[in-house]
Amino acid sequence: MKFTSPETAQGKRFYARNVERFNSLLLEIRNEARTELAEIDNNVNLRKRSVEKVYSGKPHCCMCGCAGKYSYSTGMAKNEHQVENKASVTRVFNTVMSDDRSEYHADANCVCLDTPTRRYVVYFKK
Repeated sequence: MKFTSPETAQGKRFYARNVERFNSLLLEIRNEARTELAEIDNNVNLRKRSVEKVYSGKPHCCMCGCAGKYSYSTGMAKNEHQVENKASVTRVFNTVMSDDRSEYHADANCVCLDTPTRRYVVYFKK
C-alpha cells in the first residue's frame, strides 16, 4: 500500500474513510460487549446487593484466612467469627468489578482478581 499524505485531497478522503471504518468497527465491538454483559447479567446476578462475602489476601497462598481476610455483607455472617464489614465489602466489590482482568467462576459463583500484590474474590449468593 502506498503512503498517502493527509494534506492532499486524496489523503483526506483516505483518512476520512478509514476513520469512519474504525469508528463503525469500534461501535460494533462495544455493542457486542454490551450484549454479552447483558446476557451474563441475566444469567447471574452480579450486583452488590447479592454479595455474600469478599476475600482480600496475599496472592499465591491458600484462602483459608491465614494470609487474608473474609468480610461478610450485612446479615450474611453465620457466627461470631465471621465479621460483617460493609466498607470492606464495598471496596473489594468495586475493585474487582471495575477491573478487566477479573474472572467469573461459575462453580463457586464468584469473581476473582489476582494482582501482583493482592488476591480479591467476591462471592455471590447462590
